[in-house]
Amino acid sequence: MATLNFWIPNRKRHVYEVIGTWSQHVGSWVGLISRPVHVMRYEDMLTNPIRAFGQLARFLRLSPTDQQLMRAIENSSFSELKRQEAEHGFNERPPMAKSFFREGKAGQWREILSPAQIERIVQAHAPMMQRFGYLQPDCGGAITLPTID
Repeated sequence: MATLNFWIPNRKRHVYEVIGTWSQHVGSWVGLISRPVHVMRYEDMLTNPIRAFGQLARFLRLSPTDQQLMRAIENSSFSELKRQEAEHGFNERPPMAKSFFREGKAGQWREILSPAQIERIVQAHAPMMQRFGYLQPDCGGAITLPTID
């Protein structure tokens, strides 16, 4: 998440890919000027899936019926993806993980991460986290953000 210029090597089913830090990766998508990009936050998909997926459909210039939208939401639900992984596997699952689709709940970091881990994440990614509403714009007054040379 914080490894500058992190990359994935060639594998049998993957090609070489530069991912970078979380902020580099997100920035590589939202910084595209050659094509439009629609950002969807997982938390928003959980909180109000009809709104989140409806906005995506409009972005894609689609006009699904209510029934089609609901079917798309159901087919992409966490429980359905977890079921499919159990049945067919999932290519992106890291070799050391039991499964890729673990819990599917937002906010679990509060119980899982230590205060030191949270501070490291905020120090490394505060600007991008603020941009997408994960941190308040005035947060981190005591945190010194890294400088870019």
